Amino acid sequence: MTRQPMINRLITAATLTVASCGTPVYASTNDIPCVTMERMAEFLFDRGEKPIVTGMDIDGNVVSIWLDWDTNEWSYVVTDMDTKISCMVNLGYSMKPFSFSQGQPA
Repeated sequence: MTRQPMINRLITAATLTVASCGTPVYASTNDIPCVTMERMAEFLFDRGEKPIVTGMDIDGNVVSIWLDWDTNEWSYVVTDMDTKISCMVNLGYSMKPFSFSQGQPA
């Protein structure tokens, strides 16, 4: 089963959600889906994803990677802490932990 139709549905759902929120902070020609931090968390939790890592980037934004441990689907999210707007920068599938002992993905 290909994951492309599911990814297309995810992007469509996020885009429709964004349309009701006004102009996002990171909006650009790339059409990155952006919503409030709470709506992004709710959307990702509903998809079965949970945050696995988070940190601050050089500009003071919170960056996080969310993962569904059952399907290995993931999302990369950046949140502007001044506006509390989160943008999905990328998403994908087949996320696997990296094994440093073997020097390759597990």
